[in-house]
This record gives sequence, C-alpha cells and structure tokens, in this order.
Amino acid sequence: FDETTELLNDLLNKPIKGELPECVLIEELIEHDEEWYFSLSIDRNARKFLYIFSKFGGINIEEFSKENPDKVFKTNNVQKLPKEIRKTAERLTNVFIKYDLTLLEINPIGFCRGELYFLDAVFHLDDSAIFRQSWIGEKTNEKIIKLDGNVGVIGCGAGIVMATIDVLKEYGFEPANFCDIGGGADREELQNALNEVKKYSDVIVLNIFGGITDCLEIAEGIRQFHLKFPNVKLIVRLTGNNEEIAKEALKSLDINCVGDMEELINHLKNLNTKRGNDYVLER
Repeated sequence: FDETTELLNDLLNKPIKGELPECVLIEELIEHDEEWYFSLSIDRNARKFLYIFSKFGGINIEEFSKENPDKVFKTNNVQKLPKEIRKTAERLTNVFIKYDLTLLEINPIGFCRGELYFLDAVFHLDDSAIFRQSWIGEKTNEKIIKLDGNVGVIGCGAGIVMATIDVLKEYGFEPANFCDIGGGADREELQNALNEVKKYSDVIVLNIFGGITDCLEIAEGIRQFHLKFPNVKLIVRLTGNNEEIAKEALKSLDINCVGDMEELINHLKNLNTKRGNDYVLER
C-alpha cells in the first residue's frame, strides 16, 4: 500500500506537457501474449471509413508504419481486414456511427488464447453532433472562448490561433475571442464559427493553414457567410491545399486575402485609420 501511494503521489505531481494530472486511473492487470493496434477514422479524400490494423501495438503507429509499412494494414473496406479482427471492427463501426465519432483508437488490444482485451482507448466526438449525444452531459464549446478585445480571431489549430493572438497584441490590437476550428474543418464548421465570432466583433481575422484543411472548403464557407453578412470585415490569411484557387475565389468577392502576418497587420491598421478606434485598440 505504501509503495502504491508513493507511486500515485509521484504521478500526480509530475507535469505532463505543462499540466498536472487531476487523477490517476487504476486498472486490473490483464495478462496477454500479444499487443495489437486498431483504429477507425474518416478518410476525407475517399469519403469512407479508414481502418488501420497492426499486430504490433502499444507503440507510436505513425512512426512504426513509416519504417514497417508491410506490418500495418490500411483499408477503407472492413471486409478486407484480417479475419481475426474483422468481426470486432464491424461492431466498432456501429459504435463509431452511433456515437458520432471522428476517431476511435484502441492501442493496445491485448491478445491471449483467442480472446481480445481492449487495454486502452481514445475516441474523438464530432463537435457538431454534440446536441444529439445526451451521454456527453453539459454541452460546452471549448473551441470558442470570449476575450475582452474587439478583433475576432479564427484559426485551424490551437497553436496557430495562439500565435495569431500574440502577433495582434504585439502590434497593439486586442483579440475578441479564441476560436480553433481544428484541422480538416469544412464550410459548415467555418460558418458556425463565423456566426459565433461575429457576436463579438465585426472585424474578423482568419489564419488558415490548409494541410488537412481544404482551402476551397474554407473559401466556400467564407463566401456563404459574406453573402449573408457583407458588413462584417474579413481579413484572410490562407495557405496550403488548393490555396491559389481559393484565393482567386475570395478576391472576386473583394475579400481581403493576405500572404503573411505583416500584410494582415497592415490591413488592420488601414481599417483603424479609416474607421477610427472603434474596432482596433492602438498602444
């Protein structure tokens, strides 16, 4: 008991990525002979499920698959999975659909004498489906946080949003909010974010890196929002996947499209000059 208490205290006082754990989960030790990996997500390009399976689990599957691609099985068809995981994958597909998930990862699956044991699992819920998932409990939107400033901010990743806010503050502008639409956001998710952020400001900065995110989806979301709310000033930094086509589409709507943060700041300064200090706070 004393040894267990000491170990628990060590864990609770050990920062993980700058955060202290709030609790420790204690589980029954399950003896097993092998550790497998399984995940189910959405292949946005193919618009199908993506199944990944390997008999080498308990590891970083991304790095392992680069070095051992022949030992990691990927498919969009559950029926093409190896027999020993197929029925389990079918059941997990039903869970995936029922609970509106975007990711279901089990790593590792313990295998012992023909039995499978799920030893650890991670799942991500589609934020737009929270309203119909009563098991969630209190419904909150942690991706949009109101701040005290008056320049709206939207980005596709917490790091990009924080970096954008830092640059704005460096030049004397105060952000009205923190909004992360996440990687792979589509036009509807962006429109939802714009509709929320416009409550805080009618000048909105969008800093979008189109890696997973398709810039064409972002451009279409902006277009549809702009048609409904033409008085909201949008300044868009857009780079990556389908960047040039998306930029041309936005320019045809007379929406400010910039190449870097310096240009974005200059556009904000011009707004401040033309419209006074109603929207931008100078130092």
